[in-house]
Amino acid sequence: MIVGLIGPARQELALPRGRQAVACDPVRRTATMSEKEHDAVSFTERETLVIEVLREAGRPIVGAHLADLLGISPRTLRYDIGRINRLRGIPLIESDAAGYCLNQVAYGQALGEALPVSSVLEDDERLLVHLLDRTSVDLYDAARDCYLSESAVRSAASRLAPRVAVHGMSLSVNGSRIEMDGTELQRRRVLGGLVREAGNASIGGEWRLRRLLPDVDPGAVEAAVVRGLGEELPASDDIAWQNLVLNLAICLQRAEHPVDAAEVDQTPQRTWSQSGRVVDEIVRAFPSRPISAGDRAYLRRLVAVVLDNQSGADVPRGSVDDAVVSAVVAGAVDDCIRHFDLRAQRDRLVESIIDHTRRLFARKATLVYFRNGLRESLRTRSPYLYDVAVYLAHQISSALAVPVTDDEISLFAIYLGLYAQEREDGADLVAVTLVCPRYQTLQEWLLARVVEQFGEKITIVDVTTTIAAAEATDCELIVSALGSAGATRPVAEISAICSDQDLDTVRAKVTAIRDARLRGRTASALARFLDPRLFFADVQFRDSEEVIDFLCERLIATGKVPAGYTESVRLREAYSSTAFAHRFAVPHSMEFIAHEAVIAVLIPRSPIRWGDAEVALVLMLALNEDDLVDFTWFYQQLVYLLGDPQLFAELRAKRDFASFSDYLADQFVRPRRTSSS
Repeated sequence: MIVGLIGPARQELALPRGRQAVACDPVRRTATMSEKEHDAVSFTERETLVIEVLREAGRPIVGAHLADLLGISPRTLRYDIGRINRLRGIPLIESDAAGYCLNQVAYGQALGEALPVSSVLEDDERLLVHLLDRTSVDLYDAARDCYLSESAVRSAASRLAPRVAVHGMSLSVNGSRIEMDGTELQRRRVLGGLVREAGNASIGGEWRLRRLLPDVDPGAVEAAVVRGLGEELPASDDIAWQNLVLNLAICLQRAEHPVDAAEVDQTPQRTWSQSGRVVDEIVRAFPSRPISAGDRAYLRRLVAVVLDNQSGADVPRGSVDDAVVSAVVAGAVDDCIRHFDLRAQRDRLVESIIDHTRRLFARKATLVYFRNGLRESLRTRSPYLYDVAVYLAHQISSALAVPVTDDEISLFAIYLGLYAQEREDGADLVAVTLVCPRYQTLQEWLLARVVEQFGEKITIVDVTTTIAAAEATDCELIVSALGSAGATRPVAEISAICSDQDLDTVRAKVTAIRDARLRGRTASALARFLDPRLFFADVQFRDSEEVIDFLCERLIATGKVPAGYTESVRLREAYSSTAFAHRFAVPHSMEFIAHEAVIAVLIPRSPIRWGDAEVALVLMLALNEDDLVDFTWFYQQLVYLLGDPQLFAELRAKRDFASFSDYLADQFVRPRRTSSS
């Protein structure tokens, strides 16, 4: 059953594994606002962001830091928190000497009640939903029906035009008429995009979903699918199942606007009989929805595509040339392995990406909605791997002329995570030589003991019988069971039995060497990758477009990147937003074309709109292949730090280059903090 579908704290769609229909407790949906909805709590976008930041932090945040993070004054923050607590009726946000924190019990209750802790549909969404049912409407009627002013409708229409153009539709304002032209399948894809955005909402997405699908309960759709499949219920993955249910729900919501049967490919598929039974069950489950012959054919096709993809059935011939796909994917994977210097199970990776690309073509032709709920966690937790996936998607998309969304890109990232990884540069491993007399199996035993305890932190250079022989090896630390006389390098003295106390001695020496190396590597990275000429604080721009233009111009002016750098950055941004966690953005080029690796830093006075998010810090990366290993290490350290709301707020408060660099140098060598610390 679909429960708590939306938001990072949601329960994902639970795939029914048994043979019984899933029990449903449908939420009553009506086309008009119910009394409960009318009285519902409605938080502003900024208040919603306050809740989300505190939820992610998992510990108190000092008020001044939280206000700075959000780009507001402490007084405004206090007002927002007061309003949040008043609207909820209980203290959703608490405060003490340590700062503000989220009341987890109250937050859990709010989610459990599916409380609409977000504003209702935004102006653009409200107008777009209104236009989906019409090809032409009077501007003043639209303003009245959507509770907007005439000027607001005109502004919203201009913003919506490129949004619907992505799906092949056109939207224009001609005098007092708004015209939106497109096929019914295109309109369903537009609605699917809105449903996807609801799914990506941090808080309040369930409420938005109800507004977008007021006449259809996804839980009831799921139950009908389970009944239709009966004993043939496949072991489908959760992502495919969730997408199937919501595709069907979207089509049922649009049932009063049927598709033309002539537009539907009715070529029988491997799962054609099962798909027909599912459609029959859906028709019985929703007697109030007028399902036409065209829609019956389309729903059957939709179910068959998803089931065939999961059962390993072939994508219908004619939709894609297998030989072309295989050649393009093999070349793209090889390019990625070379470009990012990956260690990969090449054949397994190629095979997986070929299969996925063919499924992508099938989905593109039929589905009106596709979402991968793992996308944000993959972007945030594995940013480097996700960038590899973006590069791979760009190669495939360009060669095959098939759009690849960020939801599809995140699936590429999963395959890369399974079958490829970065090459270890060995920079964190301490080179160790073991000194031990030859006595039966003593050397082998001590070696096994040391490797077992420190295998992920050291590399064994040699095993010798004297300190002098150890000094001749290329090691950083000597672990000796024969004392340290004559040694000029660091020595960890141990006994022949290598007790726990001996292990503590080795551990201390290894840690000291790694810490010293980390300090040196950090100092070198800061000197190489940060430039005071590319540090900008307390400046302001309207949106990501202006920021990208400005920072690219500065990088070009300082000779760090070539003249065409801006276009490459825009290309990368077009595939997937580089904004993270509603806090910071890391725009960069698609290719490694910088003359010199560097990071341009921008700390605006207040948050800047960046796609669907607002960011309070921008780090533009200039990348080249020569510095890839060190730069990747530095970038991953930086993203880890910025992912912590408290550390991010502290860093953003550093408004001059020296204090900014000093803070990074200090944090990079500190032990990692956890959310419970």
